[in-house]
Amino acid sequence: MPEDAAAYVEEVRKLYGEDGTYRSFPIEPLASPVRTKADLLTCQFGDAETGIAAVSFAASALWLFLDLDTPNIKRASSYRLAEQVESLASVVRKLQRRLRRSTEDLARLTANRSSGARSELPGNNLLALQYYRLGRFDLKQAAVWLEITPYSSKTGRGTRNWKARVRQRLKEGKEFEDENYPRAAAIFANSDHPVIRRKARRAYRGYRYEVRRRGGSCPFSVLGYWAQVSAPETKRGKEIAFAYLQLGSCILQRIPSIP
Repeated sequence: MPEDAAAYVEEVRKLYGEDGTYRSFPIEPLASPVRTKADLLTCQFGDAETGIAAVSFAASALWLFLDLDTPNIKRASSYRLAEQVESLASVVRKLQRRLRRSTEDLARLTANRSSGARSELPGNNLLALQYYRLGRFDLKQAAVWLEITPYSSKTGRGTRNWKARVRQRLKEGKEFEDENYPRAAAIFANSDHPVIRRKARRAYRGYRYEVRRRGGSCPFSVLGYWAQVSAPETKRGKEIAFAYLQLGSCILQRIPSIP
């Protein structure tokens, strides 16, 4: 057991006592602060941030088992405890997926629109524009997402001026960005500035690196580091970092910020 964790384990044992009875008095603070073993976390989990999250979840899970008086939890082996923590994580993930689906169902219900006709909300237009800037959508994919059917000469079906309609929707998304996200708008307005272009390229390259390293994700705190943004976890920091990411994608993939 790591030496910095042993002291806390001993405090927990004192809290419950040898007879397993819970004591109501608080845990006494340690004589010296516990320092994280960043190198150990990096070795076990790939990076310190993931390690801290994993250890924090495991500690919370163990406290939950104790509070719920889970049978035989105090005498369980470390292997058995690891199984139970993993099972709890699986339950939490399932709850997250169900909550996400329920949130989407609620959004569709409150939108009060007929099926098959995506409401032309400025927020949807901006989201389509962001996907376009990141290279996830081309014009045709953006059209399908916005529920505009591209014209097909083979079938004779679809909207003949679908490209113009998509460009108009993306233009409206840009207007929504200018009005509601002034920091992002300022970055795109000054996209020719050397400092902004350097940060944008760094943000996109860092994002691609982190996605490969982390298996498909890149937290805003890490994106903010690559974009050299202060306080990346704040609303302001996220807006700036995400704008740099989009601009970097446009620069390196030769995508116009507005088609």
